Amino acid sequence: MGGYSGCKKSIFDRIKNRILKVHNYLCNTDVVTFILSIILIQYLSVILLSPLIMLFPDNNGAAPFDPEESKRLMLILGVVIAPLIETLLYQKIVIDICDKIKFFNNKKFIGILISGAIFGSRHTYSPQYMVHMFVVGSVWAYAYTVYKEKKKHPYWVVCCIHAINNFIAFIMLLTIS
Repeated sequence: MGGYSGCKKSIFDRIKNRILKVHNYLCNTDVVTFILSIILIQYLSVILLSPLIMLFPDNNGAAPFDPEESKRLMLILGVVIAPLIETLLYQKIVIDICDKIKFFNNKKFIGILISGAIFGSRHTYSPQYMVHMFVVGSVWAYAYTVYKEKKKHPYWVVCCIHAINNFIAFIMLLTIS
């Protein structure tokens, strides 16, 4: 028994050490590298967690948008307006409130998970999509937290990440339809 728990601890220690290395790297990069890295991390996170995400029901391929909507309107709403409003509501306000609650001191991950959960819960296209957006929202909340600690415009950094993500999704939708 003792050997198994030692092995288990060793694996968790290695995972923790790798996560800390990535965190330290991200904290010490310039803003462009940080933004591109976060976008990569969000996609990798969703891919790695896809077996879990797939456990939730989907809407049988129903699109979360009206395909007849103006593409220009979708572009403006998705790439400009949504990042501005959603970053304010689901990252800035939620994390700033969590930072003021004494219980959450030195527990930034709780604020990150709360932010991700609220963000995911507002994307109700399907249960599967909600879990997907919880993962994405948590990564963006992490990005907000890193740049808040750096005192370097966390709102705008996450708005850029969100806008780039939505622009990529918009381009993919154009190529599919």
